[in-house]
Amino acid sequence: MGFYNRFLALNIDIWGNGIEKYEYFCTPKGADIIGFEGVDGIHYCFIRGFGETVFAVSPSNTPGDYVHPIARSFEDFLGLIVACKGTAAIEQAHGWDKAMFDDFVEHSEPDTAKLSAIEKVSEKLPFNAIIDPYFYIKDLQSSFDYGKIKFNPDYYETLPDEYLPEPYEWKVYFNEGFWTHRSRSRAGEELRIDKKIEWADEIWHIPSVYKCSKGLVVDFCIEIDPDKVDAFLEKWLYILQYDSNIDRATREQIENENPLDIDFLAKFILNGSEIQNQNGCSLNWMPDSCRPSDVENTKESKRVIDHYGLDSTRAWVFYRMSVEYNTAKKPQLNSLDVQLKQQLIPFYSERFLTPAVGETVEIKHPFKDEKYTLTVSEIEKKTVGKLPEDDGWELPTKYTAMSYTVSLDLANSGFSVRYCLDSEAPRVKKTSREKNLFSPTASNDFCAVGFIGGADGPTAILFSHGQPETASLHIACSSLRFEHAENIEWQAVFREKLRNDIDVKII
Repeated sequence: MGFYNRFLALNIDIWGNGIEKYEYFCTPKGADIIGFEGVDGIHYCFIRGFGETVFAVSPSNTPGDYVHPIARSFEDFLGLIVACKGTAAIEQAHGWDKAMFDDFVEHSEPDTAKLSAIEKVSEKLPFNAIIDPYFYIKDLQSSFDYGKIKFNPDYYETLPDEYLPEPYEWKVYFNEGFWTHRSRSRAGEELRIDKKIEWADEIWHIPSVYKCSKGLVVDFCIEIDPDKVDAFLEKWLYILQYDSNIDRATREQIENENPLDIDFLAKFILNGSEIQNQNGCSLNWMPDSCRPSDVENTKESKRVIDHYGLDSTRAWVFYRMSVEYNTAKKPQLNSLDVQLKQQLIPFYSERFLTPAVGETVEIKHPFKDEKYTLTVSEIEKKTVGKLPEDDGWELPTKYTAMSYTVSLDLANSGFSVRYCLDSEAPRVKKTSREKNLFSPTASNDFCAVGFIGGADGPTAILFSHGQPETASLHIACSSLRFEHAENIEWQAVFREKLRNDIDVKII
């Protein structure tokens, strides 16, 4: 506080109304008021426990938005006033983007009284104007933990219930993820690791490991460039918000391109022995720079950001993994290693309509300079045999099977051909339409009886006879329909790994 104390010794009033000490309901506990605007109760203060940081208090703001840090020191505060021609832009900057801020500063009338008084101060106590005031203020506010500001009891009495702070203490439990804990077991002991890994074009942080009675909990914090999230939203946000009929192939492509959807495997080695049993969960954090207006970050993700001191202007994916001990008793933690493996990622070629038997289709790899020739061997319209009885509901049973060969044997390369649409939804039987029945929606689990393919839908059929003798002959099947589809659209899928496995020594 050396600069501020020297300023007080000058006895120069920059406020024009002296320094009041009147406190409002939202004045923080431990505040030392240093000036009033004289309008709307706006005042400025230091807060005990926050050093030289200067805060603006705005009683006319909305609940929970009354107090904001605006300068790291009183010296910087004066530099901001000079750069912004007064305090109005500084006090309101928390709610503006840069264009709004710059426009306000450019067209506002200078606060000549304040600036004249501050000029007298600069003759005795030289200081520098802040070059980029908007960036300075936003940088300070983005990294500030507002939860640490304390208020007097009358402040909380004025708040609606949704703005009341939740009592919270950072605790991590085995197998309980990031959410509210009701565990009867003890919270884990935190071992701060602060490990940083570069994997492909991402930075992976392992900030802490937690020792619990049943096993270990490991947090992964994956740092994502917000520009990648921006590019993804620019391409897909409109479709996600306004297209309710997204087909399966498009849904999977969106999932594949989502930079906040990271699919990986982690194999842990504790004291030289592999741990078999593990599970996990994930959270995302989107910074204001790329977060859509109708999307809110969860309070759990904010707690992770705050606890680990992460940069809230970056995008993040958080994974919390619980791994069981591989011994009957809780072991000593002598060493912990992890092998990170990327799951195979599907990449999709251009779609094509069903060729005639004997015709060929050129398949281009989505990102490699490779081309393949697909030749159709047989097209068959088929019907699934007996399906499980479902009282009142009729299930789709018709599908088309396409046998084909490719110019190179891709059987073990993650290549497949799949149908682009979902199965049709079950429908009420004509004899049951007077009944009040719950109508299920279409799903591969419900409709793809007798099919293999899982998340990618049916790609092959379990035949009891007539299996092809040639290894290079493949079969792709459409999803189930009530009537055989015409002009069927297919798509080739290549499953690839874009990064090598890495071994990381955690402890």
